[in-house]
Amino acid sequence: MAEPIRNPNFPPVSPERELPVADLSTTEQLIVTQAQPSNPRLNQTAEAVGSAVGSAVRRVDKVRERFNVIRGKAEETAAARSEELKRAAEEWKQAAEEKAQDVKTRAAEAIEEIRAKASERFEDARWRASEKLQEAKWAAQDGMENARQRVKHLANERPLQVIAGAAVAGFAIGVALRTWRSSRG
Repeated sequence: MAEPIRNPNFPPVSPERELPVADLSTTEQLIVTQAQPSNPRLNQTAEAVGSAVGSAVRRVDKVRERFNVIRGKAEETAAARSEELKRAAEEWKQAAEEKAQDVKTRAAEAIEEIRAKASERFEDARWRASEKLQEAKWAAQDGMENARQRVKHLANERPLQVIAGAAVAGFAIGVALRTWRSSRG
């Protein structure tokens, strides 16, 4: 339990002392006299409350002293804190720049990878298109060769009909050219 507060201007008071009875009515005096016999529990509670208040007052005084000390140190530490904050801000800035550079590098690598894949796919598509074109060319050549052989076979089998067909085709071409020249002016 904390020490009770002692004031040098007043003599110590016994907790067992009794206060003088004021001018009270008989009923009030009866109540007061019944309540006045010493109640040890009430005394203990009163002592505990008094000790707690005294302890609180001492703590407030100590806090007040510490505030005076802190107030003096606050001016000294404000400059140090400012420098610390500047250093922390500079470190944060540097970390952010490093992160930005890292992101930039990763983006460049990703772009290069995408470009390489696109180039590879383009080359693959170009090669496939070239293959398909070659196959179409071979198919056209085969078709022309087959047509040529059938025409030769037909010319050997039915020569008069081939001559008649060529004459009709020549006549049709001649009519078409004549029509075309006359329409041109």
